[in-house]
Parts: sequence; C-alpha cells; structure tokens
Amino acid sequence: MPKKQRCRNICSAPRVERFLPEGKQVSGDRVTLSCDEFEAIRLIDYERRTQLQTAAQMHISRTTVAEIYASARRKLAEALLDGLEIEISGGYYHLCDGTNPYCFRPVCLKTGREKEHVD
Repeated sequence: MPKKQRCRNICSAPRVERFLPEGKQVSGDRVTLSCDEFEAIRLIDYERRTQLQTAAQMHISRTTVAEIYASARRKLAEALLDGLEIEISGGYYHLCDGTNPYCFRPVCLKTGREKEHVD
C-alpha cells in the first residue's frame, strides 16, 4: 500500500500563473508546473535555501523536496528548449497561515509581522 502523500506548505500563491514565449500563439502545447514544484524552485533557486531548509518550510522530507525539485527542473528545461507555454497550477498543498516557525522570510507575507526563527 503506498504511503499517504503529505500536504505541502506553500508561502503564497504564484503572482503569475502563465508564461508564454514571445511570438508564440497560445496552443495546447504547455508544461504544467504544480504549485509545490514552483515553491521548491522559488525556495532553492530564488531564495537560495538548501533542500533541508526547503523541506522544513514545506513540511515534507528532504528526499521529497529533491524529487519535486528534479521534476520542476525537467519541466522548465522542456519548456525552454521546446518553446512551450508554462502554466502553474494544481498540486497537493495548502497556503501558509502565517504561523510556520520554519519560514525564512523576515516578515510574513500573510500577517505582515516579523517572524521568530527556529534554528
């Protein structure tokens, strides 16, 4: 029996949900990046967090983060190389309610308050 999937914690919904290569018409050819894949890319590549820090913030294991991250990078590479539209939607996640002690943002996006960090 497969292990039950753990819900991933996402800091905030993506501000942009669709990217289209310049000069390309909207078509059915697209890559769909789940919100948890987007969050892994955001935390690891944009925020420069480790996979361990990302796992703590998303409330999942480091190995799961590695799998999500690898999947996201494959999808992004495919979209870039083949000139495909990128859509960000779906995934098994919940939005942070502002109480995550492992969040690395100095000010919570949800509450606007300064965060206390757990080391």
